Amino acid sequence: RALGEVAAAYPAVRIRRTAVEGPTHKVLVHRAAAADLLVIGGGGHHGYFGLPFGRVAHTALCHAACPVAVVPQRDQGAPAA
Repeated sequence: RALGEVAAAYPAVRIRRTAVEGPTHKVLVHRAAAADLLVIGGGGHHGYFGLPFGRVAHTALCHAACPVAVVPQRDQGAPAA
């Protein structure tokens, strides 16, 4: 549902949705080995080790084998850009 509008606007961009069990930070780093880009929402626990994003984003930025984009979540009710 979160990607609905974007997927419709850019039909040439391939999006693969997969449900995987396990610790999020480990699963994403493992799956990133076969990805061109890993996109993570930046709405985690702020201040993990003094950084402005959470554990999942921190782990991905440090260990993913592909580029990582941390996208901040917009405020509820804020207009889309």
